[in-house]
Amino acid sequence: MKPICLFAILAAAAMPSLAAADDSLISLRSSDGTLVRMEDDASSVLIADPAIADVQLVSDRSIFVFGRVPGSTRLFVLGENDEIMLERRVIVSRTLNEVQQALTDEQVAAQAAENEG
Repeated sequence: MKPICLFAILAAAAMPSLAAADDSLISLRSSDGTLVRMEDDASSVLIADPAIADVQLVSDRSIFVFGRVPGSTRLFVLGENDEIMLERRVIVSRTLNEVQQALTDEQVAAQAAENEG
């Protein structure tokens, strides 16, 4: 893959989603978190893929969502009688440092391939 194409792909992955203003989406960077507040009491919280994001019930009406690694998962908050009171898509993107490291690794690999050939 040409370095310029890789840069464009990795830069796009590091940018926060433009859809972040959408109430059905939580957009985070890895090692970052956000507090989600609810109008009603939650009885439990679930995250579809805990390898991508972690979630903790801080209080009956507050949840902390933490981005672990880049990827996409879903957050569910259950209320009284186990009804779904909140469902959000969670997108975790790379940090700028992760993008820079990936670019460096790609450049080193490309240079090694050129030296071999």
